[in-house]
Amino acid sequence: MQYLDSYIFSINWAGQETNLDPADFSFSIRDSIHNFFSEISFEVKDITGLFQEAYLNTDSIPLSISYGIVNQSNLSCNYVIDSDETKSTYSSDSIGGPLKLKATHAYYDLSEEKSDAYPGRISDVIQNLVSTEYGFSHYNINDTGCDITWYRPLYTQREFIEKILLPNAYSYNSHESPFFCWIDSNNGFNLRNYYSMITTNSYKTYKLVNYNGSNNKLLDGIIMDLRRMKVGSYLTKKYWNRDLWSRDRYTGEENHDMDHITDYPSGQKGQLPILENNLDSGCYDLIYSETDPNLLDCFKGRKINSTKDAMFLERFILTVPLDTNILAGTLLELNLPIKQSNSGGINSLSYSDKYLCESVDHVWSGTKRLGYTQCIISRKFVTVPNNSLIKLQMMVGS
Repeated sequence: MQYLDSYIFSINWAGQETNLDPADFSFSIRDSIHNFFSEISFEVKDITGLFQEAYLNTDSIPLSISYGIVNQSNLSCNYVIDSDETKSTYSSDSIGGPLKLKATHAYYDLSEEKSDAYPGRISDVIQNLVSTEYGFSHYNINDTGCDITWYRPLYTQREFIEKILLPNAYSYNSHESPFFCWIDSNNGFNLRNYYSMITTNSYKTYKLVNYNGSNNKLLDGIIMDLRRMKVGSYLTKKYWNRDLWSRDRYTGEENHDMDHITDYPSGQKGQLPILENNLDSGCYDLIYSETDPNLLDCFKGRKINSTKDAMFLERFILTVPLDTNILAGTLLELNLPIKQSNSGGINSLSYSDKYLCESVDHVWSGTKRLGYTQCIISRKFVTVPNNSLIKLQMMVGS
């Protein structure tokens, strides 16, 4: 279905193609490098209550949505309903109301608690596991080491990956950066290290302009809204200067080391938006130290992957016209101006930069008859102008 000469929809609900008026439904399709499954929040005007009468809100009912704009590749993914979040009705004499459903990627429906053993590198184990169980449209897998036998103790696929494999993932090509694993909104499966994501070519450059909403809603490359979402440096304080403890597997002898928040990824230039502090700020128990080469990879992986939350020090919520090519893990470039007195604006030296999309929502608002994309974007290392009063006090990349 084409709507307003711009938007394209295809909604298949419980195995049937629907012909709903786009003004009668809204949804948000979401993926995130922090969440294994992509998901969708779907709301439809069930004025008569017939959707509920037909039990179309039942868990595990398939819901497939294709969404995009003309002359652009569309998102296409299969989901299963996992919860009904309807909380109101339109009147007191009918069950009819805004039907609010949450659905999760269809791979969720294949979740199975199982015990098994899987020999091989972590990246191979993950790809072989998911590719034999579900037909993903594409795979984006960064290789790892850690070539041993991996045991799955009555875990679902997600639990096995997130609790056993991902914390140990390590690669010499990752530049000491942590790994993330997620399913994106276009039915793709991803295992990526942070360094590989921030060093790819940026997909598009967006600029901040005087946008009042009255011009073309699909104007390419403009920022509709930008809001700061800083986590606060003290939430990452435990990563600033860590004491690392481990013990010899055979003798029990304690080993002590230290790391610094600027160590990951390695070789990065710039500063952190944190003032230098040499005090011990946290500690982490790595359990056993290792000498076997494959187990040593796992040891390094545990150390590096424990710093995941320290990768995202400066965040923004970015809203742009609908662009379904933007997925979690995409790198975007922003041109953010500052104003000078009696002259036009110039690009900020501090904030005009490349940012990683941590999570992405592709939204359709039936009420506003508007589609847009909203991202949480972030970076770790920043560039501070030489005339900054605090540049010399800030943490510097290794």
